[in-house]
Amino acid sequence: MAAALTFAAVLVAGASAPAQAGPDLPYCKSGFWCAYNWGYGYGPMSEGNWTGDVEFSGIINNGNYDPWRDHIQVGYVKDGQWHSRCLHYNPGPGEWQFEPGIARLRSVTWRGEC
Repeated sequence: MAAALTFAAVLVAGASAPAQAGPDLPYCKSGFWCAYNWGYGYGPMSEGNWTGDVEFSGIINNGNYDPWRDHIQVGYVKDGQWHSRCLHYNPGPGEWQFEPGIARLRSVTWRGEC
């Protein structure tokens, strides 16, 4: 029995830790998504979901690792067309920042893998 417990302890100790969250950025705290508009400064930012209608030129996902809620689904309108984009959390792998040019941000929803 002692051998089995020791083996189990080695398995637990050898398990890899989940990916760490991105660091606080000058304009976006760790755990948040943050929209911005280069012409006007920073836009909405949140640890939660968001709906609204605001001009933006970019968005980043500085969220924390969570298998069920670390990507964001971004809904926006550009040139009269509805678009949707999923962003990975910072740091990658994957795209965690997106700049569509001038567009209207309509929704941001936390989700699992894209």
